Amino acid sequence: MISRVSTHVSVDRLARIDYIIDTVGFGEPIFERPSSANANNYEQLTTTGVIVVRAKDTHIVVTAFIASIDKVTAMYKTKRDGQVPNSIYKKVLANRKYLKRQP
Repeated sequence: MISRVSTHVSVDRLARIDYIIDTVGFGEPIFERPSSANANNYEQLTTTGVIVVRAKDTHIVVTAFIASIDKVTAMYKTKRDGQVPNSIYKKVLANRKYLKRQP
């Protein structure tokens, strides 16, 4: 899934990326929305409960992190039905043990 990454990801967040790969993996994008933190980015939630933040214009990965249930719930509130799919909800809850140790 990840093809091009920012310097921030490849240098500053390399330990986090390795941690994600070794624990939950990246999966495939299932939902995306504009970033709540930066209008120039968008956030993708993946099948493994990871959020990948990409630049809108270049699609370069800016950062990635294991999602919390609060973050996923907030993401889905922007959808029409606002409901987090049960399979994703369960996956994100299962990732809590990894979330706490995330670099």
